Amino acid sequence: MMLKFASTLTGVKVKNDDGNTVVTIKKESVFSPTKLISTNNEILYHTSIIDFEAAKDSWNRAANRKYILYDKSDPYISADLIFAKDAGHLGRINPPQVERLILKTPFGEWEAERQTDYSVLITDCSKVIGKITPFYKIAPQIFACSDEYPAAMWAGVYVLVDYMMHEDELISV
Repeated sequence: MMLKFASTLTGVKVKNDDGNTVVTIKKESVFSPTKLISTNNEILYHTSIIDFEAAKDSWNRAANRKYILYDKSDPYISADLIFAKDAGHLGRINPPQVERLILKTPFGEWEAERQTDYSVLITDCSKVIGKITPFYKIAPQIFACSDEYPAAMWAGVYVLVDYMMHEDELISV
C-alpha cells in the first residue's frame, strides 16, 4: 500500500493509491504535541510524548522519554528511543540524534531506523515492512507500507517517526 502524506493548514491528509483521503492527522491543540488520527471524523488513535523523571546520576535521555500511540485510552504502540553513539561532538552545538525507534506493537517488535538521506525504514525481524520517503522536503511524503495492517495504524506509526525526526531540533529562547 502506498500512502501519501500531504500537509494542509489544519493538519495532514493521508491519501491512498486512488487519491482518496483515508486518514487525517490533526494536533489536539496549538501548544500540545498530541496528534489525533481519525477516519470519517471518528478519532481512532492519539499520540503522546511521555517524559519520565531522570535519575540524578543518569544522562541517558533515551531512558527518560517514550512515544505512545493510544487506541482510545489504551496504549497500542510504544516507541523507545535509541540515540546515535557518536552524537554531540566537542566544539560545536550538536544535540544527540535519535538513530532509531524500537516499536512495541501488538504484532511484535518493529524497528524504525533513520537513514542518511532522512528517509526511514521500518523493519520486522530484518524484513522491511515500510519505507517513508525523506523528511525535510517540500513535496508530500510517500509511505510504502505493508497491506497487512490498516492505514490508520500506519498513520500513527508515521506520527511516532515524525517525533523521532524532530527530536534533535534545538529550541532557542
